[in-house]
Amino acid sequence: DPRVSVSVTAYRSKYYYLYGEVVQPGPRPYRGYETVRDAIGAAGGVTRRAAWTRAKVIRGDLEEPEVYGVNLKKLIRGGDTSRDILLAENDVIYVPPTVLAMIGYQIQNLLFPARPAAALAATPATFSSGGGTSSQYR
Repeated sequence: DPRVSVSVTAYRSKYYYLYGEVVQPGPRPYRGYETVRDAIGAAGGVTRRAAWTRAKVIRGDLEEPEVYGVNLKKLIRGGDTSRDILLAENDVIYVPPTVLAMIGYQIQNLLFPARPAAALAATPATFSSGGGTSSQYR
C-alpha cells in the first residue's frame, strides 16, 4: 500500500503588510501569531523619520476598516506589551512620517521632481541571450 505524506512548510497565500517609515516595507508572510512588535522587528525597525506615536493597524474591508492606533514609543522603547496587537491576515501596519519629515518630502519633491526617472536611468539593465548567459549594462 503506497503512503503519501504532505507537510506545509510555508503559507505563501496569507500576508500582512507594512507601509510607511519602516526599514523594509512590503508584504510579510502571515503565520497566525505575529504581533505589531514582531512585524516591526521583522521589517528591520522604523526609520529615523517615523512618527513613533502615530502608527496604525488597519483591518477589515476598505469601505469601513477598523483602525487601531499604536504607540510604538511605549511598545518598543518602553517595553509596554499590554497594548501590542495580534495581527490578522491582510492587516496593514502604517507608520507615518513625522510632520518635519513630511515637510522635507514636499521640499524634496519640489526640488527634484524627476528623481524617480533619474534613479531608473542609473539602474543597471540585464540582458539575456537565451543561451544561459547574461550581460549587465549601465
